[in-house]
Order: sequence, then structure tokens, then C-alpha cells
Amino acid sequence: MTVLLSTGCGAASTAGNFPIVVAHPNVQTTGVPSVTGDAALLLASSRVVFNTTGSSSCVWLPTRLTVLDSSSIQIDMRVNGIVARCTGGAVPFPISVKIPRIVDIHRPLTVRLAYKVRLPDGTTNRSERTVVAPALSG
Repeated sequence: MTVLLSTGCGAASTAGNFPIVVAHPNVQTTGVPSVTGDAALLLASSRVVFNTTGSSSCVWLPTRLTVLDSSSIQIDMRVNGIVARCTGGAVPFPISVKIPRIVDIHRPLTVRLAYKVRLPDGTTNRSERTVVAPALSG
């Protein structure tokens, strides 16, 4: 069973029914704690922080979040610009994404980042990377 939450706030009342899809996750790009490299971080505010990359004209941002089970999610990442017009010099920076309350933040969270971009020649590049956010204590 797939449940579509269009608000992005993550108020899931479907305990145990996976996957749960959030079509437009709530993303924060300012005031986010730093993470290094391929690390991730859980926040008490039910957010996960990880690094993305961007340039002055294009940045990778989440377009969909799928809760696979209570300790793993997939975030689909897309470029927010026209790839042919993207400038070079992309730099990493942290972003946070609101996660549904059904995710157990007191256990390590596996975050699979799925990247997809359509290139100017019509081909599509896909890649994935996985990061794990340590559990919150308490």
C-alpha cells in the first residue's frame, strides 16, 4: 500500500504500512548544521541533514522522500535548473529534510540518495549513494 502525503510535513498515521511517499518534502537550506563528507545527522526536530552540491545556477535538491521502513528512507534528488545552463564549480553544502514521524530517530537511519538528471543529449544519468545518520540518544 502506498500513501501519498502531499503536505510534506510527515504526519503519517499509517504505522507499519510501507512504503510511505512524501511527494514534496520540506527542505531547509539555511541555518543547517554542518556535516562532513558522506555523513548524515538526525535532529530532534525530525529532520535529517546531509550534504548536497550546487553552483550559482544549479543545485541538487530533494523532490520526493520515500519511507521504506522505520529506519530507512530514499530521497530522490534532481537538479533545479536546466542542465545545459549549469555553471561549473559546484560546492557541497548541508541541507535538512523533514522526515515523517513514523521514522524512528532513536535508531540509526539509512538514507539512500537517488540522483537522476536528463542531459542535453536526451540521455539520463542515474546514481545513488547511501549515508547513515547515527541515532539520537535519549
